[in-house]
Amino acid sequence: MEMKRVKTADLVNIRSELLAKQLYKCPITGRDLRAMKPINLCVDHCHVSGTIRAVLPRGINGLEGKVLGLLGRYGGFTRTDVVGMAKCL
Repeated sequence: MEMKRVKTADLVNIRSELLAKQLYKCPITGRDLRAMKPINLCVDHCHVSGTIRAVLPRGINGLEGKVLGLLGRYGGFTRTDVVGMAKCL
């Protein structure tokens, strides 16, 4: 499957569509995202496949990246070994 580069101008519409599908909740914490400023909402994507996954609070998005990096660096997991990583959490 060919990856399609998303234009920055399209992110506003993508974020709005995802928020509606998510019922304005963070899929990780369950927090209501309507109370957050748009600058603090990130369109999360997979760095391996490029697939857009969800809208996350900026802090959660950053934490997710840090945890994946640490599990790879110190745990020896690859970014695609999600089941292995989940088992050690």
